[in-house]
Amino acid sequence: MAENLPSNLGFKGDSIVAQHAIFALLVDTLSNQIQVKYQSMPVSPFDTHMRIMSAFNAALLIYATTSVAEVILRTQKSVHQRLVGNIRLFASALAAILLLVTLSLIVSCIISVLWTCLFVKLAYESCQDLCQLLSQTTNKVLSMLKKLIAAVRSPNEKPNQPNVEVLTSPINEVTILHPLVYSSKPQRQHLSSKRRLQQMAENHPPHLGFKGDSIVVQHAIFALLVDTLSNQIQVKYLSMRVSPFDTHQRVMSTFFAALFIYATTSVAEVILRTQKSVHQRLVGNIRLFASALATILLLVTLSLIVSCIISVLWACFFVKLAYESCQDLCQLLSQTTDEVLRMLKKLIATVRSPKEKPNQPNV
Repeated sequence: MAENLPSNLGFKGDSIVAQHAIFALLVDTLSNQIQVKYQSMPVSPFDTHMRIMSAFNAALLIYATTSVAEVILRTQKSVHQRLVGNIRLFASALAAILLLVTLSLIVSCIISVLWTCLFVKLAYESCQDLCQLLSQTTNKVLSMLKKLIAAVRSPNEKPNQPNVEVLTSPINEVTILHPLVYSSKPQRQHLSSKRRLQQMAENHPPHLGFKGDSIVVQHAIFALLVDTLSNQIQVKYLSMRVSPFDTHQRVMSTFFAALFIYATTSVAEVILRTQKSVHQRLVGNIRLFASALATILLLVTLSLIVSCIISVLWACFFVKLAYESCQDLCQLLSQTTDEVLRMLKKLIATVRSPKEKPNQPNV
């Protein structure tokens, strides 16, 4: 299937970088023009084009989500990267057109017609990929349901237990006994815990979505989101006598907290990647959660409904990352607890031991 899938030559690494740069240029330029247009008006585009601005924010966050997902899928060499890349391109085009509507309706209609003609092939490819994805998902769901129904209907049969009388010779008893049986219970628990942690450290799966290129793209997307949403907030409150710190004081305070958590974990992630630590995935996930929270909080000041919808969508996407983070956090807490208990035991043993002085020789 992966071999028969036609490669999309327009979505290689250089092409994706160019598309991100062009979209950032369009959004920045159009946002500045909107600010210039409405600076002498008593209203803002959120008053004259409220639905359009809400749709723009939704398209912008869809663009950001699919951009991060595309990098992860490219790293994993998934066959669905073309579909996600096309959705990203559609979302970026829609966001640019929606911003242009607030400036010139006629020009936006003309550009929409031209872009629609250019996107016919991409739309056809996306429909094919989407149908293939839906077909695969449906087959998997039906297969899981069949297995579940068969497991419920089948009688619960227990495997036959071997006779204990067979293993009665001293040789068999010595053979089947594990060396840990002869040790004490605390020693067995300590050894099993230590071996389990070693196996977890050895088998720790690398997070394929957080390679160098993926991290750079995530930082760039977050910077674009914060810059664009900040400009939109400035345009919205330009004609008001209040600021978002008056209407959304707690939201803005939480945003600054999330922003500094993002900055802290970003620096920590770079250090841990240099040291090749197994905790870099946990720190990277926290950074991603903090950036998503900061973006949602900025969006709350613009459109509460859109922010709620995006929050639900992102919560569904972050389920796997949250599960991985819980596993890594439990592993980190377990290791820290073992280290603290070991240090306390050594300290107590040192305090309880008598202080013995060396024997002085007779003069």
